[in-house]
Amino acid sequence: MSGTSSNSDIIRIYEDKQLAEEYIKYRPGYPPFILKTILQYMEETNAENLNTFDTMIDVDCGSGQATHMFAEHFRSVLGIDISESQIEIAYNSLDLVSCATAAHWLNLPTFERECNRVLKTNGCVAIYTYLLLNIKSSDDNHGNLQSKFFEIVTKFVNDCEGHEKSKLKGYQEIFNEINNTSKKWVSCPDMDKAYNLPSFKKFMATLGEYSTYMISNPSVDPLEQFGDSIKKLVCKDELMDNDVDFKITFGYQMILFRK
Repeated sequence: MSGTSSNSDIIRIYEDKQLAEEYIKYRPGYPPFILKTILQYMEETNAENLNTFDTMIDVDCGSGQATHMFAEHFRSVLGIDISESQIEIAYNSLDLVSCATAAHWLNLPTFERECNRVLKTNGCVAIYTYLLLNIKSSDDNHGNLQSKFFEIVTKFVNDCEGHEKSKLKGYQEIFNEINNTSKKWVSCPDMDKAYNLPSFKKFMATLGEYSTYMISNPSVDPLEQFGDSIKKLVCKDELMDNDVDFKITFGYQMILFRK
């Protein structure tokens, strides 16, 4: 087994064009509740700007999945990808700093310090992510599969030497590490997304640690065992992969705080 990949190795993986395209195609989006809750939080201290705010930055925006939903609510939206060089932001210039499913890559004390530097007074920070909660078989005859599903996903993440703050654990630990006293934890509604087995394997392949692991271990693909385990779990191991369909339940978490 290879040594654990460094964050910098994994970050460079996200520059790959094919991975970026698969990220957009197979990862879930962010439900309207996320945007609605962020805007309501901002409006609590910015009553004069209920419809449009000035400037925001989306940190580690990747393919821009989350960035686009803010466009009509801000006069200027800047997305910075995790693989880009640091962009200098003026002091006290931003209404919002957003970070979607990337806070586990950040040095949190540095991130907090930078947010305090660039945000206007009462400017807001929104950190949010999603978790893999459950799998639902299309024929709905196999009971609650959550516990076994979690075991299968955990094994895959561990086999790929996945990040300790992966989508399995969520951001409660990150919330605890944030020092800002205005911090607020928001539990969001779950969302189901339909997959067949090949498309769900493509989703799991967008895990940066998986791509890095395969570079070091090209002869051992943990996705193969993962796929076989999912087929057995939903009792469709006799079917062709394309005919194995199910829904994945994603849970969303959000952290809000302000300057």
